Amino acid sequence: MKTVKIFKSVIVKAISLAFVCSMLSVHIFAQPYYPLLDSNKFWNTDITIHYGTEYYGYTTISYLNGDTVINNQLYYKVYSEYLNDSTSDSTIYIAAMREDTAIKKLFFMADNDTVEKLRYDFSLNIGDTVHYYATGVTTIGVVQSINYIEIDSTCRRMLVLDLGDPCFDSWIEGIGSTSGLMYPGNCFYNIGAKYFLGTVIYNGDTIYNLSNTTQCNPNNVTKYERSKKNKNMFYPNPFTDKTTVSINKNICMDCKIELTLYNILGEKQNILYQSNNSEIKLERGNLKNGIYFYKISSENNFIGAGKIIVN
Repeated sequence: MKTVKIFKSVIVKAISLAFVCSMLSVHIFAQPYYPLLDSNKFWNTDITIHYGTEYYGYTTISYLNGDTVINNQLYYKVYSEYLNDSTSDSTIYIAAMREDTAIKKLFFMADNDTVEKLRYDFSLNIGDTVHYYATGVTTIGVVQSINYIEIDSTCRRMLVLDLGDPCFDSWIEGIGSTSGLMYPGNCFYNIGAKYFLGTVIYNGDTIYNLSNTTQCNPNNVTKYERSKKNKNMFYPNPFTDKTTVSINKNICMDCKIELTLYNILGEKQNILYQSNNSEIKLERGNLKNGIYFYKISSENNFIGAGKIIVN
């Protein structure tokens, strides 16, 4: 009888150890989820339209500015600023978005709407079908493949969706659609319109560039330490009297650098600053204490963006 009890005890301990090991294995090797929404990110989308022999193109900068509560749910407010487009208002409110990281889904609610709609679902696997809202209608996509792209020294899942010939879309964790944050599933090839996510800026660094993407292996990613000094970041930040940002001279050799500043309501501010092709010096002037969003550009070409605090 004593032998039987000892045997049972050994079996129970073995099962418990196996369970613990399996949980540790899941914890160690499970692919982490990288959230998409962050108030320090800026999404720059290039839009081109062809009318016969005529060409028309412009760039939008999308960003999060403030939040709101709708139906007891907290949403970010999404705005877009239009460059090189004289037919649209400079800055417009797009929608309210929220992210449920537990189920890896993002929802949005358009202005004057009362029902939220699915925008992204990063929990999908190959062969899964998703119904999501884009371009004014519900779009149906089937996950054709899953690739991995190196973003900001991490390996991110990229879902490739078949939307029906000739349309497709790609979603990258923490980045969004390669057609633009607010343009997933946009397919207007019949009228010659194309949407491309050009860059994503996070804390002043370009973490995604359409022209420079690298595939990676999620089980064997070489980590590297990011520079402690981010590009296009003001220092000091927060600041009281004045602050300075350095600019790579190779970006703008002989051009005029411009700085634009907005408050948390999206209102453009009158500011005092000096600039050349290597740095910008911003003085506080009449700026009140608070959070501001800045954009650095040159002749309507986007250079960088971020957030500064005046105290």
